[in-house]
Amino acid sequence: MKKVNTKFGWHYGVIRKTRRVNNVTCHYYEIHEIYPHANGQYLWTEDPITPYGETVNELGGTLSRMITDLFYFPVFEIRKGKLIKRKG
Repeated sequence: MKKVNTKFGWHYGVIRKTRRVNNVTCHYYEIHEIYPHANGQYLWTEDPITPYGETVNELGGTLSRMITDLFYFPVFEIRKGKLIKRKG
């Protein structure tokens, strides 16, 4: 099993999710906190993350980090209860 680089600690990450609506498969994306584990697996927050801050500047900082992490880290999917990097 490939070891995950944990030097970044947790980060904001995009998880692609799937649901069926009227027999049509729909995909959507949400931002979660993702925690790389030394065993190569990932942990993630159950619910998506809402940007927050006690001041407008703190809110801006949170949004800035979300956007930075969005483009730096891969998109993930949940398969069989595990978070995996999405291909393509």
